[in-house]
Amino acid sequence: MGSWVIKTLAGAVYFSGDSGYFDGFEQIGNKYGPFDISFIETGAYDNDWAHIHMTPEQSVQAHLDVKGQVMVPVHNGTFDLAFHAWYEPLERVSAAAEQTDTALLTPEFGRVVSVSQLHNTVAQNSFWWRALMPQAELAATGATAAAAQ
Repeated sequence: MGSWVIKTLAGAVYFSGDSGYFDGFEQIGNKYGPFDISFIETGAYDNDWAHIHMTPEQSVQAHLDVKGQVMVPVHNGTFDLAFHAWYEPLERVSAAAEQTDTALLTPEFGRVVSVSQLHNTVAQNSFWWRALMPQAELAATGATAAAAQ
């Protein structure tokens, strides 16, 4: 695991790096938390890779363990490195975040996010990937591409 903690007067940031889920996240939260924002690895997972990549549900738990306020799932939606669809991590982490009442931010690639405006940005969050999903898969979520924006 190669995680980072950045603490400044403007806020506290946690970046998980690649990691399987382990009890160290709780230790990090107890020692360095809380964090205004956590960037948590959420993609390219498989049972055979459990020690280096978390499932989306484990990623949400890691965010809670480090005492994050807002979670940004990273390491997903770019390169097809695993056996799941590229959008699956975003769908699953969104569902897990909703179930645990976790503030989730899924900015489009390249979007600037300001720690000082974090909660306003979360309120305007979108499911941008749904506009790019195959229609059959999108229908299975119960959403529409228009509602994703």
